[in-house]
Amino acid sequence: MAGIYITVLLLFGAMLTFQLEVHAEASNSHLKHNSKILQDSIVERINSNSTAGWRAEMNPRFSDYTVGQFKHLLGVKPTPKGI
Repeated sequence: MAGIYITVLLLFGAMLTFQLEVHAEASNSHLKHNSKILQDSIVERINSNSTAGWRAEMNPRFSDYTVGQFKHLLGVKPTPKGI
């Protein structure tokens, strides 16, 4: 059962990472890069959606990861300067 939660959190993190990549031009991208990947507000939002089809939980293994650390874990390469 723990494997399912890890897989779901990894998929969720990947979706969040790609969403942040699309908005990388925003002036506060540095703040997003340093924000925590898992947030209670996101878990509450998913769990309050009755049509989500799954239930989110906080995983202590990833709870302290920042977006930047999770991008590194997933192998995302940094955006070259000047782009």
